[in-house]
Amino acid sequence: MSILKLDVDGIEDPIEIELCPNVNAEFFSTSLKELCRPADKVHFVGGNLKSAILTFLKYAREAKEIFKFNWDLNTLTQENFNLWHKDIETFDISKYPPFTKEKELFFFSLHSALHTVEGLKPFGPINRTSSLPGNQVTRLQISWFEHHKSWPATPKFDYQFTIGDVIVDYPHVGKSPWMCLKTKDNSNLKQTCRLPDACPPGFFVLLENYGFQQDQMHTQLIQWYKDNEDQLKDLFTIEEMLAYSGEYKIGTILNKDQIPLLQKSNITRVSIIN
Repeated sequence: MSILKLDVDGIEDPIEIELCPNVNAEFFSTSLKELCRPADKVHFVGGNLKSAILTFLKYAREAKEIFKFNWDLNTLTQENFNLWHKDIETFDISKYPPFTKEKELFFFSLHSALHTVEGLKPFGPINRTSSLPGNQVTRLQISWFEHHKSWPATPKFDYQFTIGDVIVDYPHVGKSPWMCLKTKDNSNLKQTCRLPDACPPGFFVLLENYGFQQDQMHTQLIQWYKDNEDQLKDLFTIEEMLAYSGEYKIGTILNKDQIPLLQKSNITRVSIIN
């Protein structure tokens, strides 16, 4: 049994992740240990809507000023979210010298904040949505701002998960087929849509039971593929798309008594224990 240990601020004992018994889980663990620094991003998905919106606006307003993004931040709509994603997908930060690590981290943070607020679906005028109640916290995201790697073996995705399971983050800038379908983001799919087929430098700890109905998901994806086949046929096949649907579980929290601490703690710092 292989264990990946996390040092989490505010929690006395290490969080122990029992890795799945496969080469990819070992590769994932080794890759994170090689980074030798605390995670660049630690945040809860769900929760305080006002905080999520204010965080996104902070980065978005700065991005508009520095990078001249033509973003209307007065109203939050799915159409706007999709357009903002397109700008991020095509943006080349190296064209804005000097190219620094701090500037790259800022762009990662902007992209992450956009995903966070989009996931809460706060549609409407910004002055109204920021006063709405938040959602339940559903997962803890722990990420490093590094580039993805190739898996040593083809991953096998699952559809049903329980509290404490650890699933890998999405590895690309863009969206998976399922997210394109759910957000109705069907323009320029050759740019936007990527299979989650690589090893990312980050993961989620699930704080609630979570899952998909596999048959229903596959039925929707097949129809979506057929509706957009002209854009997708050169990217991946239906069979490849279905093989990478669901989520990729890499392990599960071994010391379950620590999970309530993860749910309640104001966590800002997480490190891998070598």
